[in-house]
Amino acid sequence: MRRPSLSLPALLLLPLVLFSCQWDDDFSRLQQPEWHPSLAAPIVNTHISLGDLLEAWGESTWVETDEAGQISLVYEEPLLDASWSSLLALPDRTIPMADTLVEFPVVMPGISLVQLKQGTLTYNISSGLSEAVEVMILIERVGAEEDVFERYVVLQDGGPHQGSFSLAGQEIRAEGGNIVFRYRARRQATGEIVRLQACEYGLQDLAYVYAEGYFGQFVFNLGADSVGLDIGSSLEIEGLRLADPKVRFIIENSYGIPIRIDANELTVLSPDGQQTVFGLGDSMTVGYPAFGEIGETVTTVAEINRSNSDIIPALEAGLASLSWAFSAHTHPDGPDGGSGFILDSSRLAIHMGAEVPLHGQVARCAMSEMIEADLSDFSADPVQSGQLKLIVDNGFPFDLQVQAYFYDGEGLLLDSLFDSDEPLLQPATVDADGWIAQPAHCEHLIDIPADRMAVLPRTRTIGLRASVSTTDRGQVPVRLTEAAHLGIKLGLVADL
Repeated sequence: MRRPSLSLPALLLLPLVLFSCQWDDDFSRLQQPEWHPSLAAPIVNTHISLGDLLEAWGESTWVETDEAGQISLVYEEPLLDASWSSLLALPDRTIPMADTLVEFPVVMPGISLVQLKQGTLTYNISSGLSEAVEVMILIERVGAEEDVFERYVVLQDGGPHQGSFSLAGQEIRAEGGNIVFRYRARRQATGEIVRLQACEYGLQDLAYVYAEGYFGQFVFNLGADSVGLDIGSSLEIEGLRLADPKVRFIIENSYGIPIRIDANELTVLSPDGQQTVFGLGDSMTVGYPAFGEIGETVTTVAEINRSNSDIIPALEAGLASLSWAFSAHTHPDGPDGGSGFILDSSRLAIHMGAEVPLHGQVARCAMSEMIEADLSDFSADPVQSGQLKLIVDNGFPFDLQVQAYFYDGEGLLLDSLFDSDEPLLQPATVDADGWIAQPAHCEHLIDIPADRMAVLPRTRTIGLRASVSTTDRGQVPVRLTEAAHLGIKLGLVADL
């Protein structure tokens, strides 16, 4: 075990200390000292920037920064994704062959070409003869490379005989929607041409991969829906004005035909339940891929801004939800609009987007919240009173008012944290263009007297209320950049 040791200077001083002490056993002359201890403790020392706050946004919202450092919040939400199989209907068909040649409608007039990815040609044939008969089954204007689909079957007896052939990979080149079905039957032994006793063809399970032509004028109800944005539902907003907000409808179209979108109306539902309906005026003509762009998607953007709609002031007043109703019109100009094409993968999708530059002003934006807080176990002893010291470097162009209210179990107001509603923080100064020029430095000493400390054990609920406003109580437009920051130091000095 290592023993404690004294250094040489300490050993030399030790006799002097011992012999200089005088003992006095009269304790009656001792006095009770007066103590006034204080305890100082740091509570908060933090720094947060606007960039840190913006990281909390969800997947549908992201941040863009321009060359000048101006931040914009960009939001996008898919509204609908539609495909219209009814644009080209290919129902099952039964073709009775009353003669050796029958012209029969297969596709609607105006369709000039259909490339099939699947389908079946069926036959049901009776020759009525007891000898072998060779039958040629032929469809004109159908084929992969040739303009004819031709197959052969041999009937060994009078029948009936059923069978089928695949039409996958074949092309239909209809004229006026019709194609020609034929058969030719001959005795296998002599080659003599004969008529069949019965012949019936069928087309089943046809599906296209590509089609072109004029598809007709259809109106498709794209439905009505809504998206809950819950902007401002928990806030009290006064005097909000955004400098240049934009709402966009982004339409992605891979149908190679003319389409017009009618946005029949937009309905804004405010947090207090009031509805405001906005017509969008003219219809939107949707861009579409040309024949040289088969398989590509063309994007059309319709923008709503302050100059072309009254919807922006409604959004500034607070928004709980946004609802809409759309319809689509194909070939709105009729056959004069020209022909086009569709693929089995063609789709039309609509997204709603918003771009909100963080440039604007607000006279007041307040939020209140009640918090259950049973402080019955809190004791003011040994803490008699104290002070909170707050040091803030505010790099945001907002002032801040904060108040806390203490309520007992019956909801009776006991006290408040502050005696006045003066702003706790002053805003950063801005230049003539609204850019942040200089952070504001604030220091506050907040007294917590003994009578206020005594309220705490009776508190069951705390009401918090905070409000902000931009520079000069919302009279000056300001801009936010990622460099905007807030540094906070909070300490407690308690008297024991």
